[in-house]
Amino acid sequence: MRIDAFAHGLPPAFRGAVLREVDEGHDLVNWHSLRRLFDVDERLKLMDELGIDVQIVTTPSPPLEAMFEPEAACRLAEIANQEMARLVSEHPHRFLGVATVPLVEPEWAVAELRRAVMELGLVGPLIYTHVNGRALDQPELEPFWVEAEKLSVPVWLHPDRPKSSPDYVDEDHSRYGLFLVLGWPYETSIAMARLVLSGVIARHPNLDIIVHHGGGMIPFFHRRIELNYQEGQRRVPMPEDDAVDLKRDLRRFYVDTVLQGATSALATAVDFFGSDRVLFATDMPFGPDDGLQFARGSIESIGQLPPAQREVVFGDNAIKLFGIDWL
Repeated sequence: MRIDAFAHGLPPAFRGAVLREVDEGHDLVNWHSLRRLFDVDERLKLMDELGIDVQIVTTPSPPLEAMFEPEAACRLAEIANQEMARLVSEHPHRFLGVATVPLVEPEWAVAELRRAVMELGLVGPLIYTHVNGRALDQPELEPFWVEAEKLSVPVWLHPDRPKSSPDYVDEDHSRYGLFLVLGWPYETSIAMARLVLSGVIARHPNLDIIVHHGGGMIPFFHRRIELNYQEGQRRVPMPEDDAVDLKRDLRRFYVDTVLQGATSALATAVDFFGSDRVLFATDMPFGPDDGLQFARGSIESIGQLPPAQREVVFGDNAIKLFGIDWL
């Protein structure tokens, strides 16, 4: 089985609602030009071509909270979730849907997460690596983590860093696309580290978080992290929560295989997180050649893993995590 655990899609009614309200200052070129984002028939053809049995669908960036004021972001997210549920109902054996849950209004986020899972049948929420520049470990968000753990649903964590974030203080925007190429893995790594060091992960032992792009920098620099926070180390502040166990908690995340076909990077992620925590994903339909290059790169790199690991990464892990019992 091939289950794509992190792909992107735009239910047409949600797409239309956003495009009617968004101002011209936001770059939504992909929302206009990538047909496989919103054309379901084209999406299914590509899935069949690649041998993908099921896709877990999330809405694409940019985050709603970055484009709209909180009231509008929450209202549009409700439309997204309603329409995502409709998409799944029309193709129940090909798609599972992820709820879009902006965290700008924490009380609303908890209620919408509950509605999306309990009433709409979505399999968990999509959030971003920060909330308009604020950390995911802020106290106001603790009820959200409590609810996700209570509902026993994973949380999809997607990076975000806008072009307007400069690489250096004497510039007014990021140059050469580095906000995307290197900024997104950086944002991912910082978010993961903050969730661990703040104790969020330790406080919620049954919370599952699915991280894009192989876990960013974490599998490559885990020894640097662990050594700087070890007992007696004075180079950096120690975690305040005594329950934090870095070696355990850094490995608590699930990560996907969207590494643009970098086999060595995938092997490092598997070595660090364990093959039971790595999920096949394509990032469809993003990437060169209308999404084919990223997808094929992911498939080919998994093909370089030992046979026993290939099977669990391609499908077994997702079947267990998402409770898929109809395949």
